[in-house]
Amino acid sequence: LYLFSAEPIYQDGPMRYVVRQDSAERFQEITTIGALLDCPMRLGVVAAYSYGEWVDRNIAAHDPPREIVTVGDDQGNFFRMLAGGRVDYLFAGTEETVWNLRNNPEYQKKLVTRDLEDAPAGNVRWLMFSKGTPAALLDRINVAIVAVKAGDKYRQIVASAKR
Repeated sequence: LYLFSAEPIYQDGPMRYVVRQDSAERFQEITTIGALLDCPMRLGVVAAYSYGEWVDRNIAAHDPPREIVTVGDDQGNFFRMLAGGRVDYLFAGTEETVWNLRNNPEYQKKLVTRDLEDAPAGNVRWLMFSKGTPAALLDRINVAIVAVKAGDKYRQIVASAKR
């Protein structure tokens, strides 16, 4: 159906979890997904959403206390629910967490992120093309991907998305 670039353009950071500052101490020693999902705190889960095979499988296996929420088109609604105390923690990708905290002063004051030491690396991102894409164009794009990824600017952008 599709053609893919020869090189990925990016790899997401690992899944993290986010908690409120006022309850962060309760999560201080929790560094694995099993320990997190076995704690009595209430997980926020977006209705009809997959967090990826690793998180979904662990939620099913541990069956934590949870609140299923609807956030509409704005993922920021989920962070607002956490900041407002409707849930105690939520899972979010590295880049999503960084963006939400960086771009909302309220979240910077009220929320903190925690890493999970057993979290796998995030998804690999590729460019997709229709099968009708000329081979010569695809070759030029593949060369350009390698050149861009070798540059300092690309590394700066990737680093800023993950911290």
